[in-house]
Amino acid sequence: MFNLAQMHAHGFGLPASCSLATAHMKNVAERGVWGTNLGEAHRLFLEGRYESALFLYARLAEEGYEVGESNAAWMFDQRYGYAWSNYRSFAYRYYKRASQQGNVDAHRNLGDYFYYGWVPAAAARSLLTIAAKPQEPLKAAAPSQTAVPVQTSAADGAVKSDESQGDGVKPQSTAADKAESAQPIPALPAVVTVTFNATHVVQDFEMAAQHYLLAADKNNAQSMFNLGYVQCVA
Repeated sequence: MFNLAQMHAHGFGLPASCSLATAHMKNVAERGVWGTNLGEAHRLFLEGRYESALFLYARLAEEGYEVGESNAAWMFDQRYGYAWSNYRSFAYRYYKRASQQGNVDAHRNLGDYFYYGWVPAAAARSLLTIAAKPQEPLKAAAPSQTAVPVQTSAADGAVKSDESQGDGVKPQSTAADKAESAQPIPALPAVVTVTFNATHVVQDFEMAAQHYLLAADKNNAQSMFNLGYVQCVA
């Protein structure tokens, strides 16, 4: 893999591509001895030592490991090993970082965060400042939390878990195919303020739809359904 990265970097037998060279170099760097912490964190999680597992995943996330980012985000989101009320701020932070590295589940969950108004207060205030026009309050749908797998690297050979502790799920429907989901997103209310469980929250349907679309383009069926759902209720 290192040699392939060098070939992409210098254009030896292949068209030169800095992005591909960087991606391969990153994969090489993540397979060092320090990467064994991923397996250790997964073992701690299976043993029920959630605080220790979260600590390792968060440390790996701060080092730039996409698996560490997605797992730390999921654990904060599900409140494994962290009981404080600001858990969604940390979950949003790591979901955002993982999405920037192309993690499909992170995009889907960011879509949920924007749809349900779970974005941290500081980010929500910045969204309100860029709203083009004030919108009428909309009635919020019932809350849900889609399933997010705890992911592990292929190197440690661990298994994925598709469990979720959500209170419910969105109404089920036949998922649109990839071609339909890739169509341009119609105009949606940019940022709206709703009263949800007697609490004022900020919903951003446009950002939710964008994240759902990015995940749907990678054949994520739940995101395909969520994208259509957002377009209907918005």
